[in-house]
Amino acid sequence: MASTGTVTLGNLAGIASGAATTTATLTTTDPFSTSGGGAVPTTCPTIVSKGVTDVQTSFLRSYGLDDKPSGGVDVSIKDKLLTFQAQLAPATVDQLQDITSKPGYSAVNTFITGLQTTYLPVIRLAETCLREATQIDRLAYNQAKAKAEESNLRLKSILTPEQHLSYYDGWFPLIRPMSESALFGVFGAALFMLLLSILVFLRMTGVQIQLQIPEIMNMPDWLTLPPYASYYIYGGIAAGLIGTGVAYKFGYI
Repeated sequence: MASTGTVTLGNLAGIASGAATTTATLTTTDPFSTSGGGAVPTTCPTIVSKGVTDVQTSFLRSYGLDDKPSGGVDVSIKDKLLTFQAQLAPATVDQLQDITSKPGYSAVNTFITGLQTTYLPVIRLAETCLREATQIDRLAYNQAKAKAEESNLRLKSILTPEQHLSYYDGWFPLIRPMSESALFGVFGAALFMLLLSILVFLRMTGVQIQLQIPEIMNMPDWLTLPPYASYYIYGGIAAGLIGTGVAYKFGYI
């Protein structure tokens, strides 16, 4: 492909029979140089450095991407192709004709192929490098945010320790660190609940255990317990224990 110049695609047939043939001209000047003196940067560090030091129009012009001024010549890749497309697409030109045999087709095809294989990959590389260079690294921000949230939680736990449980705390209303007397209390409560569960299970399976005291067998009628009174007693004890725990938890006792 020639480094400078133009190529004319000739003998384009018109859509009407017997119409005069037309031509389309394409500027085949190289958009930019990829090797030797004056070559554009082709590595990310040099591309980013050029993007930082150059003004926007100068950077785009070096890669053949700037817009031509009013009345100027076609220099950028886009302007060259748009001008060539406008000459190929008027209503008077047959859009279905085969142009592979037209004069100048080989030079046009060589230029278009060179754009796809040589120049557009360099432009895509420059775009990727600049995009990655302008992305914000949020790793340090996320780490600082996590530390700030952890510090905030620690501050709240220090100011109001009764409202924030640590890793070693729980929901059960016991003073920590747990004293020896509290251990006996927990063991007694656990033993009581175990016995209560065993009695309820035996009752459900048909086994009934009765405790009779001869001295109080002949109680007056007004002291006689109603049927299933034991269930009410057990329920009252359980409700009392739960209520005591809740009251202690919220500081009522």
